[in-house]
Amino acid sequence: MEEHGLPALILFLECKKNLDVVESSSSSENIVIDLLFKTMQSLNALREIIVKSLESGLRNDASDAVIAKRQKVRW
Repeated sequence: MEEHGLPALILFLECKKNLDVVESSSSSENIVIDLLFKTMQSLNALREIIVKSLESGLRNDASDAVIAKRQKVRW
């Protein structure tokens, strides 16, 4: 998750901050809607990265002890 996750998280946090600033000002409705969609898209991208990381299971460099423990828990 690190190589794609951090930039996605930073983008979402920036979008959220910009949305909060625009909502508290008297900006046009179109600007608010555009920022809202950008924020939702960035959140969806972040969610996708998190879900993909959770689906992957054990990392390739997992120790034998970790693998054994996981197998023991499964059975």
